[in-house]
Amino acid sequence: MALSQRLDLRQSQSLVMTPQLQQAIKLLQFSNAELTEFVESELEKNPLLEAEEGERSFSEEASEDNVTAYEKAVAMAPKDSLILAGYGRALLANNQISAALKTLENARSRDFRSTKLLRDLAVAYARSNKPEMASLVTAERFALQGRLKDANIHAKRAVLGLPTGSPAWQKAQDILSISTK
Repeated sequence: MALSQRLDLRQSQSLVMTPQLQQAIKLLQFSNAELTEFVESELEKNPLLEAEEGERSFSEEASEDNVTAYEKAVAMAPKDSLILAGYGRALLANNQISAALKTLENARSRDFRSTKLLRDLAVAYARSNKPEMASLVTAERFALQGRLKDANIHAKRAVLGLPTGSPAWQKAQDILSISTK
């Protein structure tokens, strides 16, 4: 009968997704406009939260600086969809909604595959009180991402609000037919 001594050491690592970590990940994915909307909705939901307001916030100054910088970039490259999309996003962050919508539509006519551009365009439509167009653009974005179930939901919303037979209505119908296969 032989006796022996042995020492085993095991190490493991795991990541625990706490609610705080989940919220941080969610917040990091928001654009400036979406983050502002989220904060405003949280302020409305929770009476214990207060917003500190100064004369001007850093983000407002930054967004005005971004608009100015993008205006110069657009002057140098007026057909570059990436620059146009950034300019539209800066206008949106600076609450210049109609100019943002026009710029983002221009960028969209040059780039049909940018999901980030589609997200910003949907926000611009929503802020312009065009929820049916916001739904259509969101349906397109989800279809491009392969999220056909989500695309179907938003395409149905778009169809209900768009004029029957219009090009936008037909596009929503196309998304519906693709997403139900």
